[in-house]
Amino acid sequence: MTSGPQASMAPSTPLLEQVRGWLVRRVAYYAQCGAAEIDVEVPLAEYGLESVYTFSLCGDIADHFELAIDPTLIWDLTTVATLAHYLAAVLVQRRELGDTLGGKGLFR
Repeated sequence: MTSGPQASMAPSTPLLEQVRGWLVRRVAYYAQCGAAEIDVEVPLAEYGLESVYTFSLCGDIADHFELAIDPTLIWDLTTVATLAHYLAAVLVQRRELGDTLGGKGLFR
Protein backbone atom coordinates (compact mmCIF):
# COMPACT_ATOMS: atom_id res chain seq x y z
CA MET A 1 0.00 0.00 0.00
CA THR A 2 1.25 3.48 -0.86
CA SER A 3 1.60 5.99 1.93
CA GLY A 4 2.72 9.56 2.28
CA PRO A 5 2.00 12.43 -0.08
CA GLN A 6 1.81 10.26 -3.20
CA ALA A 7 -1.13 8.26 -1.80
CA SER A 8 -3.43 11.29 -1.70
CA MET A 9 -2.44 12.39 -5.20
CA ALA A 10 -4.49 9.83 -7.15
CA PRO A 11 -6.15 11.60 -10.08
CA SER A 12 -9.91 11.77 -10.28
CA THR A 13 -11.58 9.78 -13.03
CA PRO A 14 -12.83 12.86 -14.95
CA LEU A 15 -9.36 14.43 -14.97
CA LEU A 16 -7.73 11.15 -15.95
CA GLU A 17 -10.24 10.71 -18.78
CA GLN A 18 -9.62 14.25 -20.03
CA VAL A 19 -5.86 13.75 -20.06
CA ARG A 20 -6.17 10.32 -21.67
CA GLY A 21 -8.52 11.65 -24.37
CA TRP A 22 -6.18 14.52 -25.15
CA LEU A 23 -3.19 12.16 -25.37
CA VAL A 24 -5.10 9.78 -27.65
CA ARG A 25 -5.86 12.64 -30.04
CA ARG A 26 -2.23 13.82 -30.05
CA VAL A 27 -0.86 10.30 -30.62
CA ALA A 28 -3.40 9.77 -33.41
CA TYR A 29 -2.28 13.03 -34.99
CA TYR A 30 1.38 11.98 -34.97
CA ALA A 31 0.56 8.41 -36.04
CA GLN A 32 -1.64 9.81 -38.82
CA CYS A 33 -4.62 7.66 -37.92
CA GLY A 34 -7.99 8.06 -36.26
CA ALA A 35 -8.25 8.36 -32.49
CA ALA A 36 -10.40 5.22 -32.45
CA GLU A 37 -7.38 3.29 -33.73
CA ILE A 38 -5.28 4.16 -30.67
CA ASP A 39 -5.23 1.48 -27.96
CA VAL A 40 -4.18 3.13 -24.70
CA GLU A 41 -2.38 -0.06 -23.61
CA VAL A 42 -0.19 -0.38 -26.73
CA PRO A 43 3.37 1.00 -26.46
CA LEU A 44 3.73 4.38 -28.15
CA ALA A 45 6.69 3.07 -30.16
CA GLU A 46 4.29 0.72 -31.97
CA TYR A 47 2.56 3.81 -33.37
CA GLY A 48 5.88 5.10 -34.66
CA LEU A 49 6.30 7.63 -31.85
CA GLU A 50 10.03 7.64 -31.57
CA SER A 51 12.52 10.43 -30.86
CA VAL A 52 11.21 13.32 -33.01
CA TYR A 53 7.59 12.65 -32.11
CA THR A 54 8.49 12.17 -28.46
CA PHE A 55 10.02 15.65 -28.33
CA SER A 56 7.00 17.07 -30.16
CA LEU A 57 4.59 15.35 -27.77
CA CYS A 58 6.53 16.74 -24.79
CA GLY A 59 6.23 20.21 -26.32
CA ASP A 60 2.50 19.70 -26.76
CA ILE A 61 2.20 18.62 -23.11
CA ALA A 62 4.13 21.71 -22.03
CA ASP A 63 1.92 23.99 -24.13
CA HIS A 64 -1.41 22.40 -23.21
CA PHE A 65 -0.89 21.59 -19.53
CA GLU A 66 1.83 24.14 -18.71
CA LEU A 67 3.88 21.18 -17.56
CA ALA A 68 7.43 20.46 -18.69
CA ILE A 69 8.39 16.81 -18.75
CA ASP A 70 11.67 15.19 -19.69
CA PRO A 71 11.31 13.32 -23.01
CA THR A 72 13.02 10.29 -21.48
CA LEU A 73 9.96 9.90 -19.24
CA ILE A 74 8.01 8.69 -22.27
CA TRP A 75 10.42 5.77 -22.59
CA ASP A 76 9.56 4.79 -18.99
CA LEU A 77 5.82 5.44 -19.31
CA THR A 78 5.42 3.64 -22.61
CA THR A 79 1.65 3.72 -23.16
CA VAL A 80 -1.04 6.37 -23.32
CA ALA A 81 -2.60 4.82 -20.21
CA THR A 82 0.54 5.07 -18.06
CA LEU A 83 1.50 8.51 -19.37
CA ALA A 84 -2.04 9.82 -18.79
CA HIS A 85 -2.08 8.51 -15.23
CA TYR A 86 1.29 10.12 -14.50
CA LEU A 87 0.28 13.48 -15.99
CA ALA A 88 -3.07 13.52 -14.20
CA ALA A 89 -1.35 12.73 -10.88
CA VAL A 90 1.15 15.55 -11.42
CA LEU A 91 -1.68 17.95 -12.27
CA VAL A 92 -3.54 16.98 -9.10
CA GLN A 93 -0.37 17.45 -7.06
CA ARG A 94 0.20 20.86 -8.62
CA ARG A 95 -3.41 21.85 -7.97
CA GLU A 96 -3.19 20.75 -4.33
CA LEU A 97 0.08 22.60 -3.85
CA GLY A 98 -1.41 25.71 -5.49
CA ASP A 99 -4.43 25.50 -3.21
CA THR A 100 -2.17 25.15 -0.18
CA LEU A 101 -0.09 28.15 -1.20
CA GLY A 102 -3.05 30.19 -2.41
CA GLY A 103 -1.54 30.18 -5.89
CA LYS A 104 -3.28 30.91 -9.12
CA GLY A 105 -2.87 29.00 -12.32
CA LEU A 106 -4.37 26.30 -14.45
CA PHE A 107 -7.05 25.31 -11.92
CA ARG A 108 -8.12 28.77 -10.76
